[in-house]
Amino acid sequence: MKRKHLTAILLAAACMCTMTVPVLPGTLPETVIIAGAETSGDFEYHFIEDRSVVEITGYKGTDKIVEIPAEIGGKTVTGIGDSAFSGCKALASVTIPDSVTHIGDYAFYGTLWLQAKREENPLVAVNDILIDGKTCSGDVRIPEGVTGIGGGAF
Repeated sequence: MKRKHLTAILLAAACMCTMTVPVLPGTLPETVIIAGAETSGDFEYHFIEDRSVVEITGYKGTDKIVEIPAEIGGKTVTGIGDSAFSGCKALASVTIPDSVTHIGDYAFYGTLWLQAKREENPLVAVNDILIDGKTCSGDVRIPEGVTGIGGGAF
């Protein structure tokens, strides 16, 4: 009987350690990623900051031509997350809105679009963000106006 009682106490303690605490509106820090991806069409996304902007985290479509929306659910799309489109091998054309100010590591890795961009210029920049320079060799001159360099760009 004592063993069952001890087991019950230990289970209760473990449950208390893993409980989630509700967050009241207006109590979140200014910059926080809200967990849990949501979907809009073929796009997966999550809210960032105080739920005022959106980051695309994945694409589940098979289209060759994709236009990333400037807004989802009335919220501005400001980012494309790490590996969001990687593995979308057939992706040949992407339109990225000017509102996007962050493009994550390997966001377009393995796409026909990135391959074509590399052939145009070995330094691939989108919205003043250098996202790829892997095919560069020798001295590299970063174009004027580049305000960010994505991780894994070289």
